Amino acid sequence: MSSIDSENNPSSAHRSSARDWIMKIFLHWGVMPFLLVIAVITFSLMSSRFLTPENLINLFRQSVYLVLVSLGSVSRHHCCRLIRRIRFDHGRFGPQFS
Repeated sequence: MSSIDSENNPSSAHRSSARDWIMKIFLHWGVMPFLLVIAVITFSLMSSRFLTPENLINLFRQSVYLVLVSLGSVSRHHCCRLIRRIRFDHGRFGPQFS
């Protein structure tokens, strides 16, 4: 009788539900949001100027080029998939000439 049943212990049930919730978010969003939160907390503790408006404006200004290249890459990928799909559909269901 010395062991405590996990079903009867409310604190372990709370830990289990919190762990399930975190695991659900992790599986849905991936690892990047967790790493971003850890990085922001770490860098803000290391430097007092990290979360200042001047630094955030500088960060956004320098990241514009990376965002533009990423958007171009994603749009190219989706356009190529769309063109491949149109070609496949047209070849399969297009007009048949004999």
